Amino acid sequence: MPALGPRGGAFLAGLLVLAGARMLRAVRGLTRARRRHARLRILGVHPVTVAERLVRETLAAQWGDRLAGLAGGTRERAEAEVRDRLRDLYLIEAEIDPPTAEFQWAGVTQEVPGEVPESWQAPYDEQALDDAGRWAFFFHCLDFSRPLLTPAGPVTLPPPSPIPQRLRHIAYEAP
Repeated sequence: MPALGPRGGAFLAGLLVLAGARMLRAVRGLTRARRRHARLRILGVHPVTVAERLVRETLAAQWGDRLAGLAGGTRERAEAEVRDRLRDLYLIEAEIDPPTAEFQWAGVTQEVPGEVPESWQAPYDEQALDDAGRWAFFFHCLDFSRPLLTPAGPVTLPPPSPIPQRLRHIAYEAP
């Protein structure tokens, strides 16, 4: 191998830096592409049974100290509103593929015709269930005739089913 001389060594070092920078950009690009293409697959949609405890906790979270001061009809209307909102509450089990992808939960929603997108529902209390990409989250007011909209595209919802034993430890907590 011929000697490079003082300028040749600097040139070779520059090529290595350039090659390293290109490799780094390529890896970052793959990572971004990987994130962009993370898919959400719905494994199950489970209606949440609304217990009195949940109604009381939600009322307390929404009204705070003012709850004690609510009189008859006003308190009844507040309770009816909470029950109505909780009536359409679902626990959704999902899988993210690939499991190590950074999934953008803020990009998951469901269109509500006639409403502005900012008022559409979004996942609540997303929880990783394992390292294999399984997650659970809560969602209000699902319309089973419409897909969930995700960063990777629309996802069809399966029909509702009872909460399986493996998910019964997940409790809804009032925001």
